[in-house]
Amino acid sequence: MSIYLPFPQEIDYNYRLTPQQIAKADIALVTVWKPFVATIQHAPGFIENWDLSATMVGGLYAIDVVAGELYEFSSKAYWAPSITVYDAAGFELSVSNGSNRYSLNSITTGFVAAETGRIYVQAYAQHSPVFANADLSIRRDVDNSKGTAGNDHFVRDAFQGVHTGFWGGAGNDLIESSVPYQTNYLYGGDGWDVIKTAYGSGSLARVDGGTGIDTLWLPSVSSASASLTAKGSGPFAFTAPTKEWLVVGSDTHFKGIEFVRFSDRTVSVADLRGYVAFTVDSDAGDYLRGDNLDNKIDADLGADELSGFGGNDTLSSGRGDDFLFGGAGNDHLTGGVGIDTALFAGSRANFTFELVDGALRARDRTGGEGVDTLVGIERAMFNDATISFETTGTAAQAFRLYKAVFDRAPDPAGLAFWKHQLASGLGVQQMAAELAKSQEFKTKFGDSPANADLLKAVYQNVLHRAADAAGYTFWLDALDKRVVSIPELIAAFSDSTENVAQVVGLMQLGYEVLG
Repeated sequence: MSIYLPFPQEIDYNYRLTPQQIAKADIALVTVWKPFVATIQHAPGFIENWDLSATMVGGLYAIDVVAGELYEFSSKAYWAPSITVYDAAGFELSVSNGSNRYSLNSITTGFVAAETGRIYVQAYAQHSPVFANADLSIRRDVDNSKGTAGNDHFVRDAFQGVHTGFWGGAGNDLIESSVPYQTNYLYGGDGWDVIKTAYGSGSLARVDGGTGIDTLWLPSVSSASASLTAKGSGPFAFTAPTKEWLVVGSDTHFKGIEFVRFSDRTVSVADLRGYVAFTVDSDAGDYLRGDNLDNKIDADLGADELSGFGGNDTLSSGRGDDFLFGGAGNDHLTGGVGIDTALFAGSRANFTFELVDGALRARDRTGGEGVDTLVGIERAMFNDATISFETTGTAAQAFRLYKAVFDRAPDPAGLAFWKHQLASGLGVQQMAAELAKSQEFKTKFGDSPANADLLKAVYQNVLHRAADAAGYTFWLDALDKRVVSIPELIAAFSDSTENVAQVVGLMQLGYEVLG
């Protein structure tokens, strides 16, 4: 399965490529890419931002795509050209069909790769004596369609009929598309993203906010003119949801969007007139949405995102790495198997955490998001930080050792580095030895401290108490006889039952990590 269709439904198997078709397509893997040369001048001075291209006869082909790159597929024929895109497992992702009248016509569709891997593309048309079959042209944007791990600002001024796309990746991104009636494929990725279009109907083809709390920005549309309607009639109407997708007008599909910013105000999706909640889990990595009443939303399989919006909601995520957004009200968020994340719209400084009867409570000091109860939640994401509540694993181990050596919580970048090192096989004693070489260690303990002085300092630094007589005698003798080294001593104190019990209480209230 793939990130595009993690849990296919029964109907998806009806249109799946057979193993024989996949094997044949793998042999026809597209490997020859030529530098793209623009041949169409849409306006004076306009240059299309494609990097590579490939052209072949119609058929079924395998393509190895790269995360964040934009691909455009075109085909022309005299009768009913068709382009179908499949994921690595052969499941159908999209179908584009041309005219079925006898005249040369062409179709174009786009694809932004959300992960690096293989996809399949088929170009097909009805045969005719003049034009035996469809062709397939591919354009590839390598450099201009993907963001960084940080906060990106992307602006694309494309002319009519030109496909464009962007994949924000991690970070809080601002993605802008300012020209109407173009085909866009915009993915926010992780983080708090804002995706802006200067025109309502037709200006965006497919928008996926991704994980996090994301906003669709329509600066030329007032909130009074926007509503959810059954057919999406009118220039700025929002079509009632089909599964997790919402539709603006007739062309713009979006999901993973929690707020819509209009020219006069910002509202949650649940505040739009005619909004319909979607709370049925299909095991397919859903965006499940409540309304402004008290909702109970349960998910099971798949990497789901659950949004309660207003009301006192009860959200349960089940299996998978899930994201839970309670919104306004006093909500109860329960994770399951996997790494589950609670989402909060505000900044980290606005929230306090406390343990009450074994459950974690998150309180919004501004009152906007109430008091939420978290059970089985491993992380919390804010608009400016991510914190972890994990007390086991390599991150917790690195946190304890940092605290033991420096008597402080690690900075997020340092924690990420040492977590990776431990996960890659570095031992705790080796990490302690590296930390002991730092200037911060020497400032705290001295350049060449005597064993007795160092041991007393370690007791205070790690366990925050004076040494007991028996323990002090044991460890001092081991140091003097060189049975243990200083890094081994610190590692032993860090992993001691006493220190683990102390630090667990601190970690349960959250420590900052990279998102």
